[in-house]
Amino acid sequence: YEQVAEFALGVATLVARANPLAATIERALKKRRRAQMYVDHMQNARGKSVVAPYSVRPKPGALVSAPLKWSEVKSKRIRLEDFTIKTMPRRLARVGDLFEPVLKNKQSLGGALERLKQWP
Repeated sequence: YEQVAEFALGVATLVARANPLAATIERALKKRRRAQMYVDHMQNARGKSVVAPYSVRPKPGALVSAPLKWSEVKSKRIRLEDFTIKTMPRRLARVGDLFEPVLKNKQSLGGALERLKQWP
């Protein structure tokens, strides 16, 4: 747990430093620029909630949270209406369960944390 929290803070800090006009780790709304996105590393804390993959969201259209392939993220053609309770079975048949490797392939953050510490 402590490694994950440290890693989340490190990545959030890097994102904010690399994109200071667009991103921040400042929690206080009054201290942020209007256009800045808050990179919330604090969600990696005890007692915080997270949306499970393939959960139906309480939104119009019954949106479903779903893992994405990097190619989908990079394409910038993602549409919310493609991720609904009606479309998800078809998506799973087409791309498979993209979350399954997270459950099967154990990861270590040790090396990534060491690399993060090397950044200025």
